[in-house]
Amino acid sequence: MAVVDLLCSLRRQLGNVADCRDQTRLAELQSRLVLLQEAAWEGQDERRAALIQDMIDAARDALVGVEWKTNLPSVEAIRAAETG
Repeated sequence: MAVVDLLCSLRRQLGNVADCRDQTRLAELQSRLVLLQEAAWEGQDERRAALIQDMIDAARDALVGVEWKTNLPSVEAIRAAETG
């Protein structure tokens, strides 16, 4: 699975889990995103790291119960980061 596909899958999962308010799964997804962001920084992929940061922020916002979808990047934005 390509990284872009993984990020799109995590984005979809994040939306589903946040809507259900599943705190355990939200925390798990946030942890996975942090690991992916660390890999992006290690690979000096600033664009992808910034995009993942938006997803991490959305997960954090959902965990604390504030409006979160505004931070969630679109699938198009995720795909554009891959090609850009």
